[in-house]
Amino acid sequence: YPINVEQYVELGGHTLTNKYARVLDILNFYNKTNDIIPASNLKFKLFSKNKLYSIFSKVNFIELLFSLPKFLKTNKKRNSIKNYYSSIFGQKNYENVFHYIFQAIICQNPDSFPAELLFRKRIEDRAYPKKYSLKQGIGQLLKIILENKSIELQSGLSITAITKKSGLFELWHGNEKILTCKYLNLSCPSEVMAKLLSQIEPELSEIISSINTAHIETLLIETNEILLSPLKNKSIIGIEKSFFSKLHYHLNNKEYWEFHFNVNNLDKQQK
Repeated sequence: YPINVEQYVELGGHTLTNKYARVLDILNFYNKTNDIIPASNLKFKLFSKNKLYSIFSKVNFIELLFSLPKFLKTNKKRNSIKNYYSSIFGQKNYENVFHYIFQAIICQNPDSFPAELLFRKRIEDRAYPKKYSLKQGIGQLLKIILENKSIELQSGLSITAITKKSGLFELWHGNEKILTCKYLNLSCPSEVMAKLLSQIEPELSEIISSINTAHIETLLIETNEILLSPLKNKSIIGIEKSFFSKLHYHLNNKEYWEFHFNVNNLDKQQK
């Protein structure tokens, strides 16, 4: 999101890391590694009942001590985040602390989220910052890819149906055929993807339609004043709050707070 022509603040719930080998390959291929900027090192506190707490102050270490050995025999595969981490950290620790930590990470209720999709093992490339963005935000990555003359971008088109004929995919806008291609890659919300695949892959469409889309509302607050403790330089995780997290950024002598709200009925002033 552009604050001005020289400064960007990320509004999305995602961060690039030095474990994303394919992203780094793209930046190297297009000689854009100089556009990498380190991301803020976020220091988190828990926010509950209008008070700030350290994460460890809310953990029951006796329960953790008895549960942690289960890590060696608990498998992530086909396990939800709730089942997997309740087994490792203890049921109460999960419900009181780790449920909200994971909720802040993925910006949605984490309980039924597949555990194997979180914290997947990747190799770090320590030549680059552990966490980073780009000078024009993560969205710059798409602009970099489009510098490839063999890639064509068509925007402003609404694909209403996909059919298949003689081994080729056909993309339609109403009665107009927009494109014919051998390979197809869809990146869109699950309900849109399920609808588009309904004619050519009905079984896959039915599976995808069972995946719900998580909706969040993000609010960015800029202040020119130096924030006082205990909130200075702190990011917070909401415990039973209307927001999942509040991230703190410090850029060009300005402070920013970025709130990820659960979709609710709060108006802007209440937020």
